[in-house]
Amino acid sequence: MKKILLLASFMYASICFAQEVLSTYTMNYFPGEKFEIQVDNSDQKNPKIYFGTAPAETIVKKIDILIPLNEVDKFKSDLLKCKEVYLNWKKTAIENKVSELDKNIDVKFNKFDVAFLFGSKWNLSFSRALTPRFKIVNGKYIFILSNETEISSSSNRYMTTKGLYIVLNDDQEFDNIINILDVDKINSLFNSKKKTDELFK
Repeated sequence: MKKILLLASFMYASICFAQEVLSTYTMNYFPGEKFEIQVDNSDQKNPKIYFGTAPAETIVKKIDILIPLNEVDKFKSDLLKCKEVYLNWKKTAIENKVSELDKNIDVKFNKFDVAFLFGSKWNLSFSRALTPRFKIVNGKYIFILSNETEISSSSNRYMTTKGLYIVLNDDQEFDNIINILDVDKINSLFNSKKKTDELFK
């Protein structure tokens, strides 16, 4: 089992350099920062999206949610549901002058593998649950998607991180991500890369 985990971590460290940048997005909650959304190289058998997020700790340089391509539409659908709840609850909070709230949103995301860069080493953690929340902080209405429990490396249980955050505070931020995660656009990127590779065989 340990050998399998070590192999999985090694494979991730190897392929992370062979990804294509699909796009970047920003979050107003983290001013001045850009987060990459990447896809596997076109020759991968089970391609994934590498969804860059905000690390919960500064010691972690990068942290990605690994979304299999065949689960991207479900992830988008869950985000759309969260957006609808976010807008409804924001409206209700404004109308009723609610100034403090921290409440989970009843949308169940799939579990995903998570990769995090600790120092110079990538670490992989399998099947992590994500929880969506609506929160009012200092008069701002925010949506948070974060891990439920501490994330530990599958190959070294002492290598841990508090986790990741996606923090959105308006409908445009939801839409930006949803528009990026277009499976047709992703497939076009794959096909374009394949055609280029075939030219130089």
